[in-house]
Amino acid sequence: MRRWTVDVTLHAVSAAQQELCAHLDSLGVQGRASFVINMVYEEAALNLVDHAVHGRTSTFDLHLVHVVYATTITIEDDFAPFDPIRAPIGAPPATLLEHDGRGLGIKLMTDMADELRYERVCERNRLSATVLHR
Repeated sequence: MRRWTVDVTLHAVSAAQQELCAHLDSLGVQGRASFVINMVYEEAALNLVDHAVHGRTSTFDLHLVHVVYATTITIEDDFAPFDPIRAPIGAPPATLLEHDGRGLGIKLMTDMADELRYERVCERNRLSATVLHR
């Protein structure tokens, strides 16, 4: 298992993503699994930067667990409760040009992760995504 504590700033989120990519490479996680883990990280972390301004801290915790058949990424924060799995997603627009961008990242996370879980534990949000190695 690997853990990071990341400041909720664009610079820190980007730096942590570079470390995450390097760590995934060192574990031999490639292709779809690497892409989905990175996408979940980016969507969740940037949502924190954009929306979690009323939190009690300015950091979040990132955990990565890798086993032979799967990799799980977990992001924990103590901002206001938010369950992306139950967040309402509006009807898709007729064309991409009409899309306002809201909710698309959540849809990608739920569609692409093999398992996506949200829990509220000890006043902390815990979002975990597991990707099977195929």
